Order: sequence, then C-alpha cells, then structure tokens
Amino acid sequence: LRLYNVSKGKKTLYLLDSIGEQVYERLCDLCEPDEPESKSFEDLVSILSRFFDPEPNPLAERIKFQSRVQKEGESPADFAAELKKLPRYCKFPSDWFDEALCTQFVHGLRSHDLKF
Repeated sequence: LRLYNVSKGKKTLYLLDSIGEQVYERLCDLCEPDEPESKSFEDLVSILSRFFDPEPNPLAERIKFQSRVQKEGESPADFAAELKKLPRYCKFPSDWFDEALCTQFVHGLRSHDLKF
C-alpha cells in the first residue's frame, strides 16, 4: 500500500474497496454483528486469512495420514518420503510420532513380503 501512498488511516477503506463484491459480502458475514468498516486493517486481514487459509483440522489430517498407502509404481523410499510429509498437521504427541509413522509405513506397503 505504500506503493500507492495509502496512509495508515485509509488502509481499511482501500482494502474494502479493492476486494470485490463477493468477498465483501462474505466479509460482512464474518464480521457480524459488526460492520467491516468498524474493524482495523489488521483485524480484517486476520479475518480474511482465517477464512481463505484455515488451519487444517487435525482429525481430518490424521485420517488422510492413516489412509495413505503405497501407490502402484511408487518405490518404498518414495512412499516413506511422502508419508513423512503428512503428519505435519496431525498434532500427534511427540513421543508417538515415530511409532505412528513406522506403523503406517508398514501398513501401507503394497508388498506383503516387505511387511513380514
């Protein structure tokens, strides 16, 4: 906003003017019972950020992790590397993370020979 010489006091109005009708209507819903114009620029950015980029749901992330199996043609090393990325938002207890990863790796392997 400095590029357009928008003063600190006008940042909120500039934001509201530039987000478009659909986003503005959604923002009104999110701000209820207040009006978006009564919020600070920082508050509006926070509200919009939580709506458009919400925190992942740990339960949904755990289900995704526990459903991941080795894909056809995927090497065990590639499967392990991809599996390690998934628990990021699962919020597993730190002392259980390695066990969960190992269990899911073995469970998700396609080859029964590698499992036993």
